[in-house]
Amino acid sequence: LDNSVKVQEKKLEQERQRAEVTAAIALRARKAKVAQVSWTRLRRRVVRAHDAHEALQRDAVTEVLSRVMANVNAHILAKARVEAANSSHQRSLLRQQLMIREKAYAAAHLSAA
Repeated sequence: LDNSVKVQEKKLEQERQRAEVTAAIALRARKAKVAQVSWTRLRRRVVRAHDAHEALQRDAVTEVLSRVMANVNAHILAKARVEAANSSHQRSLLRQQLMIREKAYAAAHLSAA
């Protein structure tokens, strides 16, 4: 009877140890899974942050380019306006010179007659 109690106790002890090992393995697996999930989330977050950063950089580059193009366009327009004004001014100067010549020619003809 004493022997069978000892055998029973030994079996219970082995069962308890197996249960502890199983629990430890399960706990480790759970921690690993949590770590894996959080690693995946972290990776996703990093990717998202990286994409957002790239988008911001693209926006900044686009903004700078659009500013540069606006400046270039404004410069081209201003130059065109200046050239147009110059040519208009030159035309009016030529007109005035032509009128002065015509008047001088007419005056010379009148005085000769």
